Amino acid sequence: MKKKKVKEILHEMVDSLDNKYILYDLKENIFPYVIEYRSKKTDKDDDDLTEKQIKRLDEMISRPDDQKALTLNEVKKSFAKWLPDEDTQLKREKKISKASKKKLKEKLHKILDDIKSKYLLTVLLDEIMPDALNKNKYE
Repeated sequence: MKKKKVKEILHEMVDSLDNKYILYDLKENIFPYVIEYRSKKTDKDDDDLTEKQIKRLDEMISRPDDQKALTLNEVKKSFAKWLPDEDTQLKREKKISKASKKKLKEKLHKILDDIKSKYLLTVLLDEIMPDALNKNKYE
């Protein structure tokens, strides 16, 4: 599929979104992250694990070492530094409530139009937008 067609489909997907929170997160967090950190090379590097390495990772995930296992409270404390505090969350809520869906969509369209990489557009089309359109995930 040509880049122009992928962009058209992505524009239609953005236009079909009606949830300000999703539009805001796409604009502020998800699209910039994909643009900044996703590339064929980085994605390919992730796929270069050997069968043995994949098996070992699965084993490590499925049964953690008792000495290294964390309690739920320890996990919450360690995640707290990344999770927004109440003030940050309130500021975010204000920004979202002030933003119009139309303006958010316009900014997302601009971001899409500025993307030159067909690979990034395909990542957005195949991996990001289907989740954004799945409203059940966000309710």
